[in-house]
Amino acid sequence: MKFIHKKREDKLYKQWAKHGYLPPEAIPQKESSEGIPAGKEKSKQGLRLLYILFGLGIFIVCVGLVLLIIQSC
Repeated sequence: MKFIHKKREDKLYKQWAKHGYLPPEAIPQKESSEGIPAGKEKSKQGLRLLYILFGLGIFIVCVGLVLLIIQSC
């Protein structure tokens, strides 16, 4: 989704420069993430997904244990 949003934003800036009779230098420059490597953003998403799956696994194990304890009584 970010790619589509950026593409639309680029298109709007180009139209703004063209129809607003502004020089290309007047278009605001996008902030670049110089401090963050390109793969770092992806790994953050991957870690988030991993933590969610890990939490769900623990939850399922706990529910299973509770069900086993209830049935044994």
